[in-house]
Amino acid sequence: MWLVFFDLDQTLICAAHELGRLSETQKKNLNQSISFQVKSPTSKKGIVEITTHPLYQIPHYIFFKELSKKEDHLLFFMTAATYQPSSITQMIKSFFSISDQDLSSYFEKSNIINREMLTYFYKERRKNTKKTVALKKKEMMLYWIELFEDPHEAVSTLASNQTTFLIDDNLDNLLAAENSSINYIDSTKAAYQQYLKILLSKIP
Repeated sequence: MWLVFFDLDQTLICAAHELGRLSETQKKNLNQSISFQVKSPTSKKGIVEITTHPLYQIPHYIFFKELSKKEDHLLFFMTAATYQPSSITQMIKSFFSISDQDLSSYFEKSNIINREMLTYFYKERRKNTKKTVALKKKEMMLYWIELFEDPHEAVSTLASNQTTFLIDDNLDNLLAAENSSINYIDSTKAAYQQYLKILLSKIP
């Protein structure tokens, strides 16, 4: 079983107020001609809507289209943001299904992990620092790996650190994955699209 975890902010999408955080390569692959208002609960203002734009819209569409044809995998969208899960799904469909109904259905079956879920699992570390978030993300991935470990199955069907990928822009998250021997792809790099193709080639 292959486990593919995609970060959201500055990987798949970018909020309009955070464009300055993008790398030069990402800025060249940002589509500001379309947007989606993702819903995000706040403690003071209730539910607010945040304007987001897609990154690498066509390359991501092609990647997800090819990934959807592969059987032995699970897809996760994981974020430390407070975005509502249903709103995340709608945003992903809006940006990356491109009116493809099969792909839209595929996204509806994906797994959404937001800040509420991360802190629910790891309440002992609620402080929202970058390194704390990185540890929570890493532990969430290890949790899913453990769920699919089965010593009685053939090696090719096992979930493991070597069949788990994190696609993320944040260095702390990437280092946390590396420290657990989890594969990762840095979405800020010029070779990002090439590495997505390599990932697709690895999944049977």
